Amino acid sequence: MTIQEPRPESRWRYGARDGTARTAHNTQSREWRRGVADAALTPEVRDRIVAMVAAGVGLPAAARAVGTTYQQVRGASWRDAAFADALDDAAVAAAPADTPHGATSGYRRYGCRCRDCRSAHHRRA
Repeated sequence: MTIQEPRPESRWRYGARDGTARTAHNTQSREWRRGVADAALTPEVRDRIVAMVAAGVGLPAAARAVGTTYQQVRGASWRDAAFADALDDAAVAAAPADTPHGATSGYRRYGCRCRDCRSAHHRRA
């Protein structure tokens, strides 16, 4: 009987700390976490979040309302460009008409959370 070598990702669980085992373990863990997060954010849940943001509800409050976290929603938007664009369009739709998008005041004074206003807010000179 021959003894099989464990798969690279499970070698980490047996105590191997070489680069191959670490990389395989990190890849497997990342895929598992993303799978769990994507299972919680079904297309129906994503649509509800986008609709709530378009209605003026903040993203953290919208995430809580559907039973998930802000971090999971943001992570999904980083991985899914269509979802990120839908959230951005909803944020622009929810902003007051006179909001100066792309300016720090758009973020701070008007409460706009579109991509341009977030970028301006985080850009410090």
